[in-house]
Amino acid sequence: MFALRNLDLSAEYEQFIGLKDIFPLYGTGVQTSRDDFAVALERQTLEDRMRSFFDKAKSDAQIRTQFGLTDTRGWKLSDVRKQATLKTVLSSVVPFTFRVFDNRWVALTKSVVDWPREEVMASVRNKANIGLLCSRQQSIIGFRHVFVANSPVDMCCLSNKSREGQTLFPLYRSTARSMFQTGREISEYANYASHFVSDFASNVGASFAPEDAFHYIYAVLHSPTYRTRYAEFPKIDFPRIPLTTDAELFRKLCALGADLVALHLLEDDYEAASWNVSESGPPAVAGGSSAENKYPPATAGGTDKSPFAQPITRFKGSGSAEVAKGHPKHKDGNVYINPSLL
Repeated sequence: MFALRNLDLSAEYEQFIGLKDIFPLYGTGVQTSRDDFAVALERQTLEDRMRSFFDKAKSDAQIRTQFGLTDTRGWKLSDVRKQATLKTVLSSVVPFTFRVFDNRWVALTKSVVDWPREEVMASVRNKANIGLLCSRQQSIIGFRHVFVANSPVDMCCLSNKSREGQTLFPLYRSTARSMFQTGREISEYANYASHFVSDFASNVGASFAPEDAFHYIYAVLHSPTYRTRYAEFPKIDFPRIPLTTDAELFRKLCALGADLVALHLLEDDYEAASWNVSESGPPAVAGGSSAENKYPPATAGGTDKSPFAQPITRFKGSGSAEVAKGHPKHKDGNVYINPSLL
């Protein structure tokens, strides 16, 4: 069957720039093919699982039964136990954006997962970088398949519908050839096409930091007006982004996008968030080198303007309602928002 679509706005929408034309490096999320084995809530749990997997006192049959593992075309249990080493696998354990607001740990190596997507995931391996997560198509009505991640991410983070598998567009890209390559020769640079930077800078009449453009894009994709007006188009391809010529609008959307990123990452100390920026605001449309743009700290008479300072958490029982830095944490099947009951 064919669904009728209202494409009256097609000419207008096609004037916008596509995500693939903005971010040259992109790729689908990690596909483990064995989540229950490769992913865990706690790092120690995953490391202990790997130690058990490589225990030479256990047979392949015992390991297969213990973890419920089956071979796939590219992954054979007996071969992994013979050829891989525990040390190498343990060194591959990294934070993992498994689902929205569900951060876990994964052993990100071909010895454990089927598709680690190393080239793209290397760019977000140490939480110092962020990436835009987005679906190319939709099987559920209503565009909402957008999120931000600062660690390697599962391809079903936003949706477990196969048609809605997610793609990660890193803000910065690394020159590292693998996830765990180290050395002084490794560097990072903005993952933007040169024509996008020049065209957008020309539109707003000034240069901007890489983070500013990312925040702008994130705000646009969360705009109710954008989602309603162009609802038909993200069903069939990655969304396209309008490049405003209004410098003040750009600045406002940068600020809104920064706050959204901070909230979605659960990072109270996100540098560009409005509660961490002085009253003069971030230099969203500032001249000079974008590498030198810094966000001055907020100084509102000592008052913490962060929404994390006044959580809306409600629960029964004793303990503080404060969401402490570095939380939520998982332990023994429970979720803790601060250390008071750990």
